[in-house]
Amino acid sequence: MLTWLAAAAIGMAEVFRCVFAEELGERGRRAHQPGGFDLLTSRPADAATSVPADSTGTAPGELVNIGDVHLIGAGAIGQAAAYALAHVNVAGRIYVVDPETVTLSNLQRYLLTDAGSVGAVKVNLVRDALTHQVPVVHNLTADNPSDSVLEVHPIQGRWGDRPTHLRVDQVLVALDTARDRILVAGTLPHHAYNAWTQVADLGWSRHEQFGDQPCLAFA
Repeated sequence: MLTWLAAAAIGMAEVFRCVFAEELGERGRRAHQPGGFDLLTSRPADAATSVPADSTGTAPGELVNIGDVHLIGAGAIGQAAAYALAHVNVAGRIYVVDPETVTLSNLQRYLLTDAGSVGAVKVNLVRDALTHQVPVVHNLTADNPSDSVLEVHPIQGRWGDRPTHLRVDQVLVALDTARDRILVAGTLPHHAYNAWTQVADLGWSRHEQFGDQPCLAFA
């Protein structure tokens, strides 16, 4: 499922590069440029190696308990992360933290929005979208182990505004600026998983050993 979502995102990016080629200058797509890479390994297609059918240590269809996860940022990346979690075999609680509402300029990048979403509170939008896609329960069991079982808790505000934001176990960071990532790092999360997009790139990083691995602010 995640590979399909990644393929769709990359495909739409190529459509945009063709349609808006003149506005994009050198980054516009004006002719066929063959190439590819393995979405499972991120390697170029000609260098990709096989990946074991089960590289996660879990049996196919097994429900994985992710515990409590704080998703910081409910914009383009945050919405994609929440949507992805709703479509894999996980159970747990996801706390979505963001102070903003949706603007018109957000619509072409936000997975969970439509024309009627302008002015909506971002965290409530994520909650409502996921509530219609996955069962929201108050325990970590599922009648059907092929479905996600997530509790979605929207929190409209900035990260660091609450004492409960200090030293949490896991954060998914979907923020635009180094300043905001520094604020997250300052609350000393035990594990941080970060992703970002910029004008001409995208990336992700993991920070699982505070003090030994690079600081989240420099990702």
